[in-house]
Amino acid sequence: MDAQDLRQKLSNTAPDLWKLISEVAQRCVVPIIANLARKSSHGSFPKTINDPIWGSIELYPWEVAILDSPLLQRLRGVSQLGLASYVYPAASHSRLEHVLGVLEAADRMMRALERNGQNHKSFGREKDPDVPPISELDSRSVRLGALLHDIGHGPCSHVTEPLLRDCLPEEFTRAEETIRGQFEGVTKIATSETIAVLLVLSEEMRAVFEHPHFEAVKESTMLAPAVAARILGSRSALHAGYLSGVISGPIDADKIDYMARDSHHSGFPIGLDLNRLISKLEVIIITAENAPNEKLKERARQAGGKAYEMGIALSGLGAYEQMIIGRVLLYDRLYYHHKVRAAESMLHKLVELVVEEYSEQLDLGTYFELSSEGEYISVWSGITDSDSVSSGGIRSRSLGEALLSRQLYHRAFSFAARFIAGLDGLPEADQRETRQLQWDEVFSTLLSDEGRRTFSGEIQQLVDRPSDSLSDNPSFHIGIGPADRAGMLGIGSDVSH
Repeated sequence: MDAQDLRQKLSNTAPDLWKLISEVAQRCVVPIIANLARKSSHGSFPKTINDPIWGSIELYPWEVAILDSPLLQRLRGVSQLGLASYVYPAASHSRLEHVLGVLEAADRMMRALERNGQNHKSFGREKDPDVPPISELDSRSVRLGALLHDIGHGPCSHVTEPLLRDCLPEEFTRAEETIRGQFEGVTKIATSETIAVLLVLSEEMRAVFEHPHFEAVKESTMLAPAVAARILGSRSALHAGYLSGVISGPIDADKIDYMARDSHHSGFPIGLDLNRLISKLEVIIITAENAPNEKLKERARQAGGKAYEMGIALSGLGAYEQMIIGRVLLYDRLYYHHKVRAAESMLHKLVELVVEEYSEQLDLGTYFELSSEGEYISVWSGITDSDSVSSGGIRSRSLGEALLSRQLYHRAFSFAARFIAGLDGLPEADQRETRQLQWDEVFSTLLSDEGRRTFSGEIQQLVDRPSDSLSDNPSFHIGIGPADRAGMLGIGSDVSH
């Protein structure tokens, strides 16, 4: 992969987005360069950080140089769980904690896979001397990918990302098409991942990765695309292909850390056995004969008869099942809690109102201006002033004050596929099929902002009927207006999350 050619393609296909990325990266890179110069002149040594999940986390000097810069320090003010602390007060941990945890989880996963790869060469009925070792570029790019994988997140990111994307939708799409064409195996890319990858690939970050004092790897020109590939879960720029899913895959360091960390801080135990889960990871040898699907069979053929993937030993299935069950519980009790969704809906509406009342779109630079999500909400509401971030008007202030004082929307009603009635006359099989078709139609409507607005408007009309009928009674007042519509359902910005 030609890194400079990739930068040129991104600059050509998404010029405005690339320019915004460059401006953001420039502000972050100057302190990193200064850190590298200072550490070189004074000498440097790995740093150890205490962590409630992993115990001790060790960082190399070049990782510390990036950590001690606005690129990562801004993540102190970005909550890992958005507004979940409105329901679980202790769940206020930051994305900075999370990325450090992902780095440690990724490092332990690499060590487990490296140990298992060596075992394949020495033990078992069918020894395999060809298991590729983990190269220096592999291990350093995995660690840096873990450290940088969340730098594209902004305040309450899952709420604000769709609104940010709406500012340059065509350029985001073209940039993602370019990225998919360059990195093997990449399909869906989240908006935050696109921003992170563009920052990593920027000319400004190139100056960091290729700086003589960075010293992470010898082949420094390949480091930026290798780090981007790790963030995307791609096999590109990777000698040991089985590491491709360590940061983004079915069993990855991102999931392992956020599940353990979210469980710990919310006080909702899920029984995740981290040590056993990681220790049971192994290198799976794929051939054309044992490949479970055509995709892996073709990969084995292209690799000369054998491909190597990350898997889990049979003796680790119990720990893996715990992980799956724990994830379901976290989504049900924490991420999808109806009050969390109500708070997210209010914030989504607040940003929409700011854009409407100030007549200016949210832009990428805004993501990197203020230090905390609370500060963003306060400025967007007009409660405090900022020279760099826009405030809304009267409606924004009212909504922002309600959010900051936890006067959250109430759930209008709950609905699910099983609630669909009127199918009693159909055979059982037809009932299931018809119910699923109707539910798919409802769900597809709610996936779009316009669909949610329309549906919320219909709910408001239903609420207005008894209000209009009782309007002569001075003691009766509901007080629901158009500004409340987006939150009446308790639906966040991404109902499929």
